[in-house]
Amino acid sequence: MSTLFDLAQRICRGDSLPPPVARLIGFTLTSIAPGQAHIAFEAGVQHANPMGTLHGGILCDIADAAMGMAYASTLGEDETFTTLELKINFLKPVWQARLQAIGRVVTHGRTVGLVECDILDKPPIFLGYRDQEVAHANADELTAKIAAVMAAITPDVVLTFGPLGLSGHPDHVAVHRATVAAFHRYRHRTTVQPRLYYKALLPAAMQALGLTLAGPEVQPTVLIDIAAQKALKVRALRTYTTQEDAQRLAGLVEQSPWAVEGFHQAYPPTSTRVLATGFWRSRPSSRSHLGAHALENSYEPAQ
Repeated sequence: MSTLFDLAQRICRGDSLPPPVARLIGFTLTSIAPGQAHIAFEAGVQHANPMGTLHGGILCDIADAAMGMAYASTLGEDETFTTLELKINFLKPVWQARLQAIGRVVTHGRTVGLVECDILDKPPIFLGYRDQEVAHANADELTAKIAAVMAAITPDVVLTFGPLGLSGHPDHVAVHRATVAAFHRYRHRTTVQPRLYYKALLPAAMQALGLTLAGPEVQPTVLIDIAAQKALKVRALRTYTTQEDAQRLAGLVEQSPWAVEGFHQAYPPTSTRVLATGFWRSRPSSRSHLGAHALENSYEPAQ
């Protein structure tokens, strides 16, 4: 007997037809893995509302499809499901664009599950390395890949690990070295005057994680209040289902009273005695919040 995950894999390979709604609207299942699914969609004039922007119902459809496929990938033989509730937040209008909906299973109970989705018009860029592979990658090749990404998207701010990689993970240290090298290569070829930041930990966080650090990773020059985004951070960490340290960190963040993220400005150098409250703000009275787009969906599996 086959499962819905098997069917989704056949659809991705082109061995089975996509569901009728996919052919009607024009979206495509591009990848499927246990607990996660990616949907690609080309928004055109035929999907517009009377104002000329992409109809919100279309966004609901592709989000529901991504979340449905993500949840379906976790079910066993003869199991099916249905949507109980869907909530969507619209953060900006879309006209004609290539969108990607990324559905992820947050929790999977015996009868009800929670799934979330991000719809992006600028999909994340992957470098093609798996866990434990970055530390053994060719350093020049890794630096060139990161520099190429910077040249393509021209960032104003670059965030990376500090010299110790926070946890000392060899992959983190390799990412730090390659990113710093790529950043300096990038800043010499651009006019945007970018800034480079390292993730920095506050004493309470370092103690809770049982880490011993020194240098810039414990010398924050920027403190950002993430109280409004704390639940989103926890959900994001939970998506790393195979990473035990990420699951542990999610639990600590969820239970801890602190809701501040610290960063160290590595370039251009700045005084550690002056704390900013945003990447481009230095006055203590100003506040900077990180934005995110999340969709939530609940499913009930049926035997």
